[in-house]
Amino acid sequence: MSELLFHARAETHPCRVYDPHIARIFYIPFYTGQYVSSVKEENNLTRRDATGIELAAYLSKFPSFYRQGGLDHFLIMGSRTWEGLRSENLTGTDFGTNKILRLPKFSNLTILTVDSDLYVKQPVQMGIPYPSYFHPSTSDEMVSWQETVRHMKRTHLFSYIGGVRPWSMSADIRSKLLKLCKSSDHCAVIECEKGTVCYEPNKIMDLMTQSHFCLQPSGDSPTRRAVFDSVLAGCIPVFFSKDTAYNQYPWYLPKHPDDWSVFIEPDHINQLEKVLKRIPEKKIKQMREVVIEMIPRVTYVHPNASRDEIRFWDVVDVALAELTKQVKLAA
Repeated sequence: MSELLFHARAETHPCRVYDPHIARIFYIPFYTGQYVSSVKEENNLTRRDATGIELAAYLSKFPSFYRQGGLDHFLIMGSRTWEGLRSENLTGTDFGTNKILRLPKFSNLTILTVDSDLYVKQPVQMGIPYPSYFHPSTSDEMVSWQETVRHMKRTHLFSYIGGVRPWSMSADIRSKLLKLCKSSDHCAVIECEKGTVCYEPNKIMDLMTQSHFCLQPSGDSPTRRAVFDSVLAGCIPVFFSKDTAYNQYPWYLPKHPDDWSVFIEPDHINQLEKVLKRIPEKKIKQMREVVIEMIPRVTYVHPNASRDEIRFWDVVDVALAELTKQVKLAA
């Protein structure tokens, strides 16, 4: 979804120019994550990788692509970049991965992704938020929502929305959190299984807006879309890995993690409730206010919104500004 939203916003963005000679950065409107996902069942690697190779050849026709060796070009990937980083030296199962981001032509690109592979340094990857449920068309809508979550009556100290996921890297942590929540009078839980309310946005937001803290363990990968649902709800995130948010989204998060979130070492999960209960009410209000002030920056404005009606920077505005800074520094 981030690929579609970014593209739609870029089409009508006030900073868009049509002359490549005066453009500072170049957006490549290719849905990388959707492409990678669509061919992952293809066993023939030549066919699986073909569209990415065609894209590289197509971009090579443009003189602007060589102006800075691709440093001023960027792609959006609405899935894990790991899925597009298959190594030529891979042995064993390839899990349907693609080599599009390993192509030499793309080595200098910047990949804006919801889930960076933090162990791969080239191409450059920068995290952008997962889309949540709110896409305002006006600043008034944004202010109204912020006021709504600011004054919500929060009856739960903390909540957890998720399943165990026995195959995931965080299965043990998730299992402990689920057990802890079910045994606590201060925690509300929605256990995610097929057919549950986990797939009903209203139910998710209802619980988050009634909670002071929202538990955010890793899933199949370190990142979690629910982090941004939590921010949208004014619910203070509780993390168990620094790779879930802190190391992923530097353009979008406050400088000091303690201002807006809680970090619990995995070995200390049994102390979770005690830690949260010790946080003074005044501190909780301060943290929540920081979270609420974060909402505009991690929101994707509605693509049809009039620029005259939007007086804040959203995900796309922040990304374009930061990319422009990055290119200036590299020039």
